[in-house]
Amino acid sequence: MLLRWTCSKKLPAAGRYRFASPRHRVLTKSVGAACAMCPPAVAPPPAAAPAFTTRSAYNVSLVSLLVTIAAVVAGLFITLNSHSSSTLGFALENLVDTLGSVLILWRFDTNHTDEVLERREQRTGAGIALMFVALGCTVAGNATSHLLHRDPLKDRLALLSLALPSFVVFLILGRFKWRIAVAIESPSLKKDAICSLCGSAMSLGVLLSYVLDTHFGLWWADATIAAAVGAGLALYGAFTLRATRSYRWWTRLFWSEGAVSRDSRAKARSATEGLEIPGVEGDVV
Repeated sequence: MLLRWTCSKKLPAAGRYRFASPRHRVLTKSVGAACAMCPPAVAPPPAAAPAFTTRSAYNVSLVSLLVTIAAVVAGLFITLNSHSSSTLGFALENLVDTLGSVLILWRFDTNHTDEVLERREQRTGAGIALMFVALGCTVAGNATSHLLHRDPLKDRLALLSLALPSFVVFLILGRFKWRIAVAIESPSLKKDAICSLCGSAMSLGVLLSYVLDTHFGLWWADATIAAAVGAGLALYGAFTLRATRSYRWWTRLFWSEGAVSRDSRAKARSATEGLEIPGVEGDVV
């Protein structure tokens, strides 16, 4: 007795099911082949490789190091000629970004154990936060001094030539760092991405101060923008340090390279304490 077996494909025009031939029904039931009227089975796609890895973080930090070194040199040179607080803040911010890139390269040197890399992650995050506080206080203090002394801007064309490309470059660099940091779950790289985005914000501040001073005569705009950005950086660094106070970053042990090995030995001792060896009484020497 042949089983009545139908194809699962419904004809849209006739509105009914099309039956396979008896021979095809028998072959399909015995061999398990799919009906010619049915769509072929689609195999699940292979698992995609991760878009970003720790190697991506290392490479983008290397590029960031080269870019920020050039930005520091250009920013300091233009600051000496223009007396711009925003440009000085831009140069100092890129100096911090340079040091942050060095820390990130040190953190993602993968020729170490996971425990060592985890401790480096904590140190890098705390180090960048401390540099945020120092940078913010320096920029805000310098901007306040310019406001009190009413220092006018000079060499505005040089300011414009620095601000335009820097705004675009650091915006792209910061966004790319942030995407990698989210993918690999690295808080320290997120802080470095914020540092690059702050470089873009400082470039935007230079552009705004140029427009406001040139077209509206607002000489105080440059120093005011620099003071606001500096205060924001200092507050962000202070809040980050407060959030990571459980690391005890203010102690010498936190920054010591040998702290990991000492912690490992302490954990090993605590794990072996209280173990009883059968047939042995008293302390083992």
